[in-house]
Amino acid sequence: MLGAQSIVQGRETAVLKITGVVDHDKVSLSRIKLKKLGTCADSDVEKIKLIIDNGDGVYAATDRLASSGSDIFTNGTASISLSAAEELSGSAKTIFILLG
Repeated sequence: MLGAQSIVQGRETAVLKITGVVDHDKVSLSRIKLKKLGTCADSDVEKIKLIIDNGDGVYAATDRLASSGSDIFTNGTASISLSAAEELSGSAKTIFILLG
């Protein structure tokens, strides 16, 4: 987790930070699949958001929403499509996963 010791239902919390970079050519990222582990029910997570970092590596209000923001877990899995494909190349790109 990103500093959060617990997640309060109904409040958005950044729980995962993914930094991607490729060392050859480019990769187009259009979907991320998450698998829920632990004992919480799918319905305990009301929404999942993917946020593209503005380049400073810190989650902030100035970062860009990259998904619908209304994705949920179904049978312990969430397949989240990005609103527009993100290109990964020689410079790092950071994506934050928020649960609400």
